[in-house]
Amino acid sequence: MRKLTLTGLASLVIFSAVTFSGCGGSTMSPSNQTAAQTGTVAVFGSDAPLCDVFSFQVTITSAELVPQNGGSPVSLISSPFTVDFARLVDFATIFQLSKIQAQNYSKLTMTMTNPSLMVLDVTSTPPVPVAVPNTVFSNNSTTMTVNANIHNSDDQESELDLGDQQAMGLKLDFNLRESVLTNSTGQLTGVVDPILRAKLTSSENGDDHEGLGQTAELHGLVQSVNTTGSGNFTGSFSLQVFGGAGPVFTIEVNSSTDFDGVPGLDGLMANQFVEVDAIVDTSGNILAKDVEVPATEPPEATDGVFLGPIVAVTPSSGNAVSFTMVVRREYPEELSESVPRFSPLVVNLNANGTTTNFRLPSWLNPASLTFNAASVGVGEHVGVRGTIVMGPPVSADAQGVFLRPRTVLGNFTKLLSALDDKAGGFALTPCGSLFQGNPMTALTFEGTLFSGVSGLTGLSPQPTIATRGLLFYEQSSGASNGAPWTAPTWVMEAHAVRQFPQ
Repeated sequence: MRKLTLTGLASLVIFSAVTFSGCGGSTMSPSNQTAAQTGTVAVFGSDAPLCDVFSFQVTITSAELVPQNGGSPVSLISSPFTVDFARLVDFATIFQLSKIQAQNYSKLTMTMTNPSLMVLDVTSTPPVPVAVPNTVFSNNSTTMTVNANIHNSDDQESELDLGDQQAMGLKLDFNLRESVLTNSTGQLTGVVDPILRAKLTSSENGDDHEGLGQTAELHGLVQSVNTTGSGNFTGSFSLQVFGGAGPVFTIEVNSSTDFDGVPGLDGLMANQFVEVDAIVDTSGNILAKDVEVPATEPPEATDGVFLGPIVAVTPSSGNAVSFTMVVRREYPEELSESVPRFSPLVVNLNANGTTTNFRLPSWLNPASLTFNAASVGVGEHVGVRGTIVMGPPVSADAQGVFLRPRTVLGNFTKLLSALDDKAGGFALTPCGSLFQGNPMTALTFEGTLFSGVSGLTGLSPQPTIATRGLLFYEQSSGASNGAPWTAPTWVMEAHAVRQFPQ
């Protein structure tokens, strides 16, 4: 039995910002200061995808920090929650916020239950995710407890010291590439042997732009809006995440927050679906950098918002009349009775005299490409606001379709252009079966983030890379930054490029 050769990396990122409570606020006397200190912990999740693995889901039943000098472990979660790492596809999102005692911690212990793997079956029409049978942890159990010693940025064992720092962080890497096992023919066995590693971050590494960490996969329904400013913030709104099944977070905004779809904070309404690109600042606040509002009205009783990848388009060229997506999430949660998670949904465009509105996040579109009925393509990740039409098959008449960021995993083929070591483009051959081995053009820009590689000119055919950004299906040939493409083909505007270790 060998380890899976496809690249994957899942992580939980735990950022801790120390706050002070008790009489006198932060002006406590030395005698009671240690006892009153608590850390506000934001638990993040992230994943780099494995080709054709559609879902890797576990329930985290406990997550505890172990004090360095002994004593009882401190829980990071208030109740069990389910995580689908494959949904995050190289993005980060916030799972939960909690308070912990400010002291030194040297280890994190986490218990997971009920592992579930799903792969995308492209032999089906349309392609659908199917479960890998008998998924278990390596001890032939559906429960696994793992321990991760804490390391610093130099990879030396250290401790999370909440007594000395105003803000600390802990990143726990869950290495799916080494954790999911295959047989001698490369097929998934369903056995998962979790391999984890924890590393420190600190407020000294954060700044006003990046804070302690970023989250680009935060979406949900607005619960309430507060337009009264406080300190450096001009207001806030509360957001119910994870399809209505997750926590409610307070999202702060300031004068630099960009709103797309509404003029500003006062344009938000209760039950409105929004997507947020945010940071956790060095005080532990969730600060919105960009707020995307695909639909300006809250959904009606028969309406919903559906998120997922496109797996089929009709017709295959020209303007699309309809497409089929696999639903990962829907809002409100009650729609799962009509459109279950992981099921296909036919989306009708411009149906019944209604013009479908196409949108994309302008802040992620440096090449100014166009998203419309002609550039809808297989492999794109989209959100759909539409009215359910009961089948069979169940479909939705789309009022709006918005293009969402996604990650494409594959291999560098050749350099197409290099204006410098960031801006230019390269040919990428995706490993996902939906792309049928066809290459795409990946465009890079001055703002593209490179990790695991020095830059654009450092890319090579091996090892595997992940490109994250907006994916378009272009039916007209063109070029950007000197990098050409020949239609029809996919064009990725890469916001980030990550090269994995061999």
